[in-house]
Amino acid sequence: RCGAAELRTRVRTDGTVWVDVNNVRGKRCEEIVSDLAVAVGGEVSEMTKKDSYFQLPGEPAKIGVRV
Repeated sequence: RCGAAELRTRVRTDGTVWVDVNNVRGKRCEEIVSDLAVAVGGEVSEMTKKDSYFQLPGEPAKIGVRV
């Protein structure tokens, strides 16, 4: 609905991978990261939720307006 999910990743020298998911609301980001971990034979060890996690799909985005 709001465009494709955007994933930014960093592979660290110790082999761990950092994944940042954008343009996704609700629990869909957890599913994307979990599916990615399974695809590469890994597991999710830690997850930090952004504000967008707590928004429902289709809910208007919270924007800041400065007047």
